[in-house]
Amino acid sequence: MKKRNLLVVGVLMCLLVGLYCWLGSGLKKNTAYYVIHSTGDLKQGGIVGLDEQGKRSGKKALAITDVMVMDRVGDFSVAGSIHANTHVVVDGKDVKTFSFLNDPRLVGVNAVGIHEGHVVGLMRGVRGEDGLQRDCLVEQDVEGQVYVNQLLPIEAKDVVCDARYAYVVGGNLSTNSSDWFSKVIRYDFDSKESVEVLVDQDQTYVDAVLCNGDLYCVVMDALGMQNQIDVLDAETLERKYSMRDETDIHAIMTHGEAVYVVRGNALASITGEGIKPILEVYENGVVCNVVQTEDGVLLQTTYGSMDESGSIGEIVEVDLNALQVKKTLPIMVSRKNMSNPLVIPVVK
Repeated sequence: MKKRNLLVVGVLMCLLVGLYCWLGSGLKKNTAYYVIHSTGDLKQGGIVGLDEQGKRSGKKALAITDVMVMDRVGDFSVAGSIHANTHVVVDGKDVKTFSFLNDPRLVGVNAVGIHEGHVVGLMRGVRGEDGLQRDCLVEQDVEGQVYVNQLLPIEAKDVVCDARYAYVVGGNLSTNSSDWFSKVIRYDFDSKESVEVLVDQDQTYVDAVLCNGDLYCVVMDALGMQNQIDVLDAETLERKYSMRDETDIHAIMTHGEAVYVVRGNALASITGEGIKPILEVYENGVVCNVVQTEDGVLLQTTYGSMDESGSIGEIVEVDLNALQVKKTLPIMVSRKNMSNPLVIPVVK
């Protein structure tokens, strides 16, 4: 009888432990944010869930490494690895990993984007005998159907898509010299043709947005400063004008028909008069990720290390209609989950 009781207790204990492990390793229904984290070790990648108060709400292991670039349109997000060809798609609440060109042995990406519900990536290329860097533009759906696989002569830093075009920004050498220039390539998804333009010597375009028929590009100079924006006509790719700021620009985004940047610790608007600070949005850290939301933008800051409270940064939600910060939450994850964090809001 005692042996039977011990057996029953043992079975119950195993069930309880299994239930605890299942709950601890899943992402619960009250999860409001996914924090994708990754290192150079496939076994260390995954997602930590946070609820509306910033408390942990579960976790999920993912075989990913060095996922550091992302894009989001509506409820669809893609996050890409810069070193390996295993990436993450978040569609609503669903999370899935995939490889561009369906081959995880290939290289990672310099930039990712979204076109008509498909994922877009600029796979890292190599320099040819002519000295030019060539990245590979790939468009495919989540199921693996490939629509575009095209080498482009650019070292890409960002890609922005509308219904017809992919605007790839970055830099490259001039074809007839060893001089480095900022560069834009516009790829036509319909005709499969591309147009390219070199803009300025000793500069690189590192971030871009489309708004009202113009392409707004954040410029990084040869010293690593990012305090200039070039505005190009999206149709002709001619530069219309430039504007400079006294401090570095960390991110650029759109809301409605307006363009905003994060410079210093403030949000600023882009107008014909220049860059105008309008709202202080955070006090500590540096913005490392920007996600557009229905009524504004989610800013993710990083401290570079874990503070005394256990936070590695903040989630700052800004209402751009009301021009106010509506929520600030600490990013509370364990030390082993703090590498290369990317925050994605979860559909409610």
